Amino acid sequence: MRTIQSLFISISLLGLLSACYDDKGNYDYKDLTEIEIAKENPFSVTIGATVKITPDITYSKENPRMNLVYTWTLEGEVISTSPILEWVSDRYTTIASDNLILEITDLDNDLVYRRDYTLKVKRKYDTYGYFVLAKKDGKVCVHMIKEAEDEDGKRTYIPEQDIYSLENNGELLPSATFKLHEHFCLNLVNATDKDPINQLMFVAPDQTVEVEPSTFQKVDTELQDMFGGALPSGLMVSDIYFMQFLNLIKDREGRLYSRIKSSNEFFHIDQFLPTPLMFDKEELRDIEFIPSHLSSQHCLLYDKNKKRLLMIWDFKDYYGENYTLGKIEEVSSKLAKNAVWPDKVPTIEDAFKNYEVRHLASYKTEFNSYGDGLVTHYFAVLKDPQNGKLYHYKFALQQQYEAPVMQLFAEDGTGGSKVVSIEFKELTGNVFDLFNKPENKIFTLPTRYLGYGFYGFLTLIAQGQNLYVYNRATPLSDKPDNKNPRLLCSFDAEIAFMAGINSSHYWGEYMGVALKDGSFEVLSLRNANYSNWNGRVWKSTGLNLGEPIDLIYSVKSPNLDSWK
Repeated sequence: MRTIQSLFISISLLGLLSACYDDKGNYDYKDLTEIEIAKENPFSVTIGATVKITPDITYSKENPRMNLVYTWTLEGEVISTSPILEWVSDRYTTIASDNLILEITDLDNDLVYRRDYTLKVKRKYDTYGYFVLAKKDGKVCVHMIKEAEDEDGKRTYIPEQDIYSLENNGELLPSATFKLHEHFCLNLVNATDKDPINQLMFVAPDQTVEVEPSTFQKVDTELQDMFGGALPSGLMVSDIYFMQFLNLIKDREGRLYSRIKSSNEFFHIDQFLPTPLMFDKEELRDIEFIPSHLSSQHCLLYDKNKKRLLMIWDFKDYYGENYTLGKIEEVSSKLAKNAVWPDKVPTIEDAFKNYEVRHLASYKTEFNSYGDGLVTHYFAVLKDPQNGKLYHYKFALQQQYEAPVMQLFAEDGTGGSKVVSIEFKELTGNVFDLFNKPENKIFTLPTRYLGYGFYGFLTLIAQGQNLYVYNRATPLSDKPDNKNPRLLCSFDAEIAFMAGINSSHYWGEYMGVALKDGSFEVLSLRNANYSNWNGRVWKSTGLNLGEPIDLIYSVKSPNLDSWK
């Protein structure tokens, strides 16, 4: 059991002093020692944790000698009579606030001082954290690295191992499981302003397994159910991407199977079509997903077969009257309407036709549903197959408000003109070496705004045991204090996977790193582009999760601005 220091304690009574009663008039007011119990903030724990609350008490006189009795009452039941509460959470709470009461009785003067706290006891896995899919001892396991607070109020993490088998009577995940995917639907049970809820899906080539993530207990829906009971002949899944209304499954040939849901109020409604998607009267093949942040109403598709960039819509307006679901269109320079194309920069068509894509990912700068919030940025590393040179290529797409209309983002130029916001520059030196090695793992942070500064223009490159930072917003420089790229840190084992807090979390700054030896670390990326970085938040001790297969940070209940 884990002891949790009280960092958050709830809305208090009026003033710092609580009411007193049973006044029998047998004392002198001038000699009375009064008690103040400080107001703090709400806090929550998961079931089974030990709640420790040390009340912050102030006396009106120094060195008081008082005959005091302490009573802690949770939702009507006395759980402790000690000055400091230490209680193993063996039940879930049902009252939203002010459900834990501390009463301090002054027996000598027949006075009672009272403070209300808010304590929320949640289900075992109903907290934020990282899920690691790994192979250990010949079986596929899933582990959770749970976010928590230590007794000093500092961020820490609690590993929970092999939780699928633990919560499902020893059942094993399919041996060929290769991916863990989090998807969402509208919360019909406790809906507050269309708040979404999540579910976790484990993906194998010929089957899926889903769990309710707060308990990790298995739910009924399987892959064949989504196809009406029978899979298309020979279907072997290689990837999936579920949006609000449009769900996509990719097979090993890179063909896409789609399902358009008539409602986002259920995880699974309607069925996938048994035939692959077509575009321009041809079957799409060799497609890769380039997901945008969660509230986006589109997804980019990189067509490796035709060497082009496509976009597929998941658009439905706020009232559900106008929608464009599953429509595919090509991303091209034609989207630069009434805007000037910069000199010596290849168009979108030329960039993806004539260069090899070494890396392509999206990131956001704002998370509202208007203005810059409708702009999704994309960063690519392109390789010229003729001369082997690498290039930094960055562009942005801007969606029209409440309409399925996309254009290339343009900024104000001279003389009132509009210039397409796009970057194209050669990568040389150390940054070339890092991006040019296919075995290196590349991760572009999904959000620009981290903490109280713009630290998110970072792409991280894992090379063996070393993690490097490439700052896309900083000109290439060899100055010692502005090295780009620069070595961020080294680990005790080779890096297997990186996962940052999803871009729907506007203030996210943490990233989890799963290492091939089964250990795990968490980094804070604040100031990661500066030489004075010191962001190693948590490192596992004696932990062996097995060989990592996949890693995600669970968003749980994201703030999706365009959720309909």
